[in-house]
This record gives sequence, structure tokens and C-alpha cells, in this order.
Amino acid sequence: MVAEATKFIAAMTDQQVKESCPDGRRPTEAELRAEIVKEHAATVGAAARGQVVAQVEPAPEGKTHIDGVTPGRVRIALERGDDWDAPQVLAEAVVEIVKGVDARVTLTIEPPREVARRVRLAGSVRFSPAWNSSRLDLRFKPAVVPGSTTADEFKLGFRDLDAIAGPPGVYRFDAGTVLPGRYLVRSYSCGFQQFVDTGPDGTESAQVVIGNPADVVVHAIDDLTGSPICGKRLVLWNCKPLPEGERGSVDGAEWSALDQAWCFRAPAGEI
Repeated sequence: MVAEATKFIAAMTDQQVKESCPDGRRPTEAELRAEIVKEHAATVGAAARGQVVAQVEPAPEGKTHIDGVTPGRVRIALERGDDWDAPQVLAEAVVEIVKGVDARVTLTIEPPREVARRVRLAGSVRFSPAWNSSRLDLRFKPAVVPGSTTADEFKLGFRDLDAIAGPPGVYRFDAGTVLPGRYLVRSYSCGFQQFVDTGPDGTESAQVVIGNPADVVVHAIDDLTGSPICGKRLVLWNCKPLPEGERGSVDGAEWSALDQAWCFRAPAGEI
């Protein structure tokens, strides 16, 4: 492994080395060996703690190969969704990995014993025309939904909405059938989040209300000199977390040389 890494580094151009290697220089063989030992120890430690040590996409045909797994007893699973956030487990098996010996395991996907009942989720979205509609993203994530996994998350964009006759900025959405419960609705482009509930039998009157865009101006002043401060990414913001919700993504403000201030756009309300 060290020899292969050394050959790979030697074949890199000076520009690639500058962009990819620490300190912009080619590491020595001793440094490569130390880094490989460190990575191996981290993998062994992760396996001992029951953490994910390797991930691969299943081959479309034939066998799927997983290389570099540390010897020992491991769990192999076929999952849908993010491994760190309640994925749906389609099949799993436990196998003993022996050094120098290929381990083989067959994962069998069986239909669920019970098909979960699903209900309708539809309603309206209030979204001011002053927002950039092409960037609208409504991400639905199960918050209190029994039996849900990350495979039950879904996203709607502006093209998935139908305008409703009447005042501008009101649209109809239809998410089809989902597991019943409470969903967290987020929009990264608008810095927004709220909950919607399907109720036990579904709903066609859920309301997603995104506040009108408000232009926020932040003046950062040096206390000693009284001069504006314009350091790189000085001002960061995000929507106010909801109970049982999530903090949401952090966005940055843009420096305005004209106003000598930091400016950003957010939904009217608390941030």
C-alpha cells in the first residue's frame, strides 16, 4: 500500500501537489507510512465502536466487492438513506472477516410483513413573488412519524406547485401519499422552516407560509477605531430553530461597499 501511494504521489504534477498535499509539498515515504498506519487505526477503532467503516454502491449486476475491511465480526447491510440518520434497512447479515481470506455473504431482500398505511398530504404554499421562485426548495423530513426512515424524505420545487386564482403568491402543492405524522418543512434558499401535520387520516389543507423577504442590514463597527469591519464571512445567520426542529443551514451576508455594511435577505420574523 505504501509503494502504491508513493508511485501515485510521484506521478502528480507540481500544481496537483500544491493543491492537494499538506504544505504544498510531496510527502516522504515515512510520512506516507505514518498516515496509512493512522488511517488504519482509525478504521479499527470505528469498527470496534460499531461505526460505519466502508460504504459502496451495489453493483448493477453480479457481485459487489468491498475492499479494505478490518478483520473481525462485521455487520453488512443494504440500506436506503443516509447511514447517520435512520436509513431504511432492506437486508442485513453478520459475517466474520478473516485476514487473507475472501468473505462472501448473500443479502436477501424480502417484502415487509406489513405494508404501512399512508395518507394524503396536500395544501397550500404562501410564497411572495419578491422571492426568487426558481430557487424555491421545500424539503419535507419526518419529525414525528412512526416507522419512518430517511427514505421517507422528499423535496418539492417551484415547478411542483400550481398557482391558485386570487392574490399572487399562493400556490397549491400535492405530495401524494406519505406516512402519517408531523413533518419538518425547510427551505434553504429562503432560510425558513416550519412543521406540518397530516393528522391520522391525511389532509388536503396543510399550510406552508414563508414570510415576505426582508432586507437586513448589519453594521459591524470596530469599538476602538469606529470604522466598519469587513472581514471575510464576518456575519452569519440562520432561521430560528423550532421546538423539536433543527438549526438549519447557516448562510452568510454579503458586504456592501456602498452601504459600508453587511446585507442579506431573510423571511420576515425572528432569525
